[in-house]
Amino acid sequence: MSNIRGFHPFGRTSVAALLIAAFFGATMGTGHAADPRAELLQKFQAAVKGKKVAWVPVWLGVLESEWTRVMKAHFDDYGIQFTFRDPNF
Repeated sequence: MSNIRGFHPFGRTSVAALLIAAFFGATMGTGHAADPRAELLQKFQAAVKGKKVAWVPVWLGVLESEWTRVMKAHFDDYGIQFTFRDPNF
């Protein structure tokens, strides 16, 4: 079948479907809560604040001292108390 007006036979159907999808997408998007990652981060920060972590490496070389420095920096960011013990106790 040829289309006399030059329109695709499914043109009106696809435009209507697109409009319905845009409407439901716009109305459903406003009812959602905040970003789930931000909500999870808040729960994580509340759960770990004030906790303590003890770290006793097997030996203290260059790699272990750098690892210790990075762990301390990250734990300090989240309010976790970091305790380091010398392996030569």
